[in-house]
Amino acid sequence: MQAPLRLRDFLTLGSRMRYLVWRFGWQRASPIVVRLREGPWIKVRPAPSTDLITAFEIFVSQLYEPPSPLPDVSCICDLGANVGYSVVSFCHRFPNARVFAFEPHPVHAQLVRDHLALNHLTARVELLPVAAGTAASTAWLTDNESSSEVREQSTTGAHQIAVMDWLAWAGTRVIDLLKIDIEGSEKPLLADPRFRQLQVRLLVLEWHFDATGGSLHEAQLALAAAGYEMIHSVQDTPHCLLVWARRKAAS
Repeated sequence: MQAPLRLRDFLTLGSRMRYLVWRFGWQRASPIVVRLREGPWIKVRPAPSTDLITAFEIFVSQLYEPPSPLPDVSCICDLGANVGYSVVSFCHRFPNARVFAFEPHPVHAQLVRDHLALNHLTARVELLPVAAGTAASTAWLTDNESSSEVREQSTTGAHQIAVMDWLAWAGTRVIDLLKIDIEGSEKPLLADPRFRQLQVRLLVLEWHFDATGGSLHEAQLALAAAGYEMIHSVQDTPHCLLVWARRKAAS
């Protein structure tokens, strides 16, 4: 039986050795910077961060690999960029694309900046340290690593953040690839009538179930109402679906 793939299997030889010392040695209390065999550099923080899980999903499982080839990509929008791994992956996969990354968590936004500097991507990526919403406002972001959620009221440890009217920002921009992973805030975004007017070629969406549950059919209905048809889906976690969709052809 073939051994399961691990993040270290995708690192350069030198980075793999340093990673193993870090992972199982006394230095694991600090972040480490390692290089993937394909070229990009990434910074990984130790637990309790979820960096290792996120790095595995993006660089090993290739979570955001389009289900079919997507040529001529010039504009990518990443809503919920987290620590920047998805941004690095998109820049590597689509070398001619400009990327707009939205990440309101102050610690994660700084890690996005670190990744842009490590990989010389500052000229190609614009970081907007705000949450994407349907109206400009201020809100609170829970401090829960990759599962941080936007709330209207403050909670213990939450960060006060700015929310942008993202639909107004997107306007008439042609977006070749739109990634949305914003922990439940995708629902009001899709439900806004302006979403139907966006010029998005391909959408990858993490559809989060609420406390009462959820289903694939629920996601299909929401996408259809927004003018999109689902082309691929996978159960990402027990509480989340990863969905790929494209604009429905005009009838």
